[in-house]
Amino acid sequence: MDTDPEITFADFYLNNGLIHSYSCRFLKQNSISKSLVKEMSTFGDLLILSLRNGYYIYAVLDISKILSYNKKNKYFHEVFIYGFDSLRQTFQIADYVKGQYIYMIATVEEIENAIEETLKIDYEHHLSEIELWRYNDSSFYKFDLQN
Repeated sequence: MDTDPEITFADFYLNNGLIHSYSCRFLKQNSISKSLVKEMSTFGDLLILSLRNGYYIYAVLDISKILSYNKKNKYFHEVFIYGFDSLRQTFQIADYVKGQYIYMIATVEEIENAIEETLKIDYEHHLSEIELWRYNDSSFYKFDLQN
């Protein structure tokens, strides 16, 4: 069987959360440093613009600031933002919580407060930047049906 050293043992799995999109050839990734986000007046506008341009957002946020999570105390967690409802002014979030995938919404203010709390702390985390993911339309996969 022919193998590609760039592909991990499970081609579709995102490398145990360490270097997410680098291990998946189907994603293009851009990163925004948290130091740059600190200089912005409104983070929500950047997220909305990114979503409108075909990107998904993956970042560590303080989910206690997002009402849908129902967390009372500070809790930093990776959040996947995949859409924005301009009529309701809410972001659409997908997450894996308590053993299942769930979908929820968050207001612009909740997301901005959640990132604001994350920017206040200085920690080494495997997701130290805000990631923008986009489908890599030049990628392909050939299944080996013989092996």
